[in-house]
Parts: sequence; C-alpha cells; structure tokens
Amino acid sequence: MSLLEVSSSLAQGSAAEKQQIDSMLKRESNRERNLFVRSQDLARKARRAEQQASDAVSKEAGGKEDEMEETLRRVDAEFLAMIKEAEEDDEKEGMEEDDEEEGKPQGGAASGAGR
Repeated sequence: MSLLEVSSSLAQGSAAEKQQIDSMLKRESNRERNLFVRSQDLARKARRAEQQASDAVSKEAGGKEDEMEETLRRVDAEFLAMIKEAEEDDEKEGMEEDDEEEGKPQGGAASGAGR
C-alpha cells in the first residue's frame, strides 16, 4: 500500500484561477456560438446560390421552351396551310373532272338502251 501526498496548491484553487477558468469557458462558449452562426450563414449563402443557379437554369429552359413553342406553332401553321392547299387542289381537280364528264355523252346508259 502506498500513500501519496498532494501539494496544497494542487488541491485548493486560488481566487485568480477561478476567474481564469470562467473567462476561458466564456471564450470557448462564444467561439462555439460564432462558429455555429457562421456555419448557418454559409449554409444560407449556399442555398441562395443554388436557388439563383436553378432560377437561371429555369429561365434558360423557359427561353428554350418559348423557342420550341414558337417553332411548333410555325410548323403547325405551315402544315395546315399545306393541307388547305391540297384540299383546294382536290376540289379544283374534282370540278374539272365534273366539267369534262358533263361535256361527254353518257355512253353507259344510252348504249344499253339502244340495243
């Protein structure tokens, strides 16, 4: 068995030591609080930057969408114009064929009746 003797300066704290430890704990507490606030600010800035980047992408995509919609409208209008022209051409051809048939005698019914 051994017995150990501790010096009185290690066993009893002085008044100055208590103040020093208190100020050290306050500094550490302030440091932790400042680091926490800074990390929150950085996170907010990162979210803002991400939001701005996504807004820029959506605006760019929106511009591309508008361009695509305009192209689709133009193609649709051209297609409808082509269909209208084709229908008008068909009507003209049908009218020309009717005019030609009216000028010819109807041989099918007249020929059969004469026999």
